[in-house]
Amino acid sequence: MNRIDALYTLEHQFQAIEGIARADCVDERYLLIKLPDSTAVIFLIDEPLSSRALQNALKHNTLHAIHSLFVLTEDLLPPDGSQAVLTPYLSILQTLYHQQLYGYRIQQGQVIIFPVQLRSDGSHTSKEVVYQSHVELTDFTCGYIETGYPLRGFWATAYFAPSVEWEPPDLSQPRQQTVTQIQSRGVMKAHYDLLGVPYDADIDRIKQAYRQLARQYHPDYNPNPNANDQMQAINQAYKELIKKFE
Repeated sequence: MNRIDALYTLEHQFQAIEGIARADCVDERYLLIKLPDSTAVIFLIDEPLSSRALQNALKHNTLHAIHSLFVLTEDLLPPDGSQAVLTPYLSILQTLYHQQLYGYRIQQGQVIIFPVQLRSDGSHTSKEVVYQSHVELTDFTCGYIETGYPLRGFWATAYFAPSVEWEPPDLSQPRQQTVTQIQSRGVMKAHYDLLGVPYDADIDRIKQAYRQLARQYHPDYNPNPNANDQMQAINQAYKELIKKFE
């Protein structure tokens, strides 16, 4: 099964999941996933990427509030159990996905996605490669991550996160940040990044950026079928940032 056939197969697998509003293969390039509160794209990668192409795709998608997941064919992954020196684009991907990659294989006519952990061996040059069992597609979710070297920035990513039972925060540790606080700060950073303004931007800078983006992405002027979703994301970011000055 080639990459395009795998995309269409994965499309059907996602369409069978309750809670997925939409799953469509777009131009045989990627899978568009609509969740109730976010939009994501899954790229199945069957040939090495350039770091520039990877960064450009991430920047474009994050600007438009689209979360990205890059999944590599097993042939592009370092072997299970090996000590691997990562190529530049693999280094970027493992930074995005918390020191792991995502791979895929075809098994009994289905696309199987699995995490690949990259464990430090104490050196700065190589990683221990450990293949994990396959993910559940129902665990597909979206989030944001701020990264440093080799890819500095704040990015909209998609990944697989198994559901866990909620536990109340430890109130005996008042200095400890709760998950909600961390997520809230991350969302605010995403708003700044979406409008393309620095985190210390004043209200005039925010309004100027909003007006420029509104002229560019308003569906009345932009024929792109995703223009309405893009404009909604821009409006939401602007609304949340302006609240700080009220």
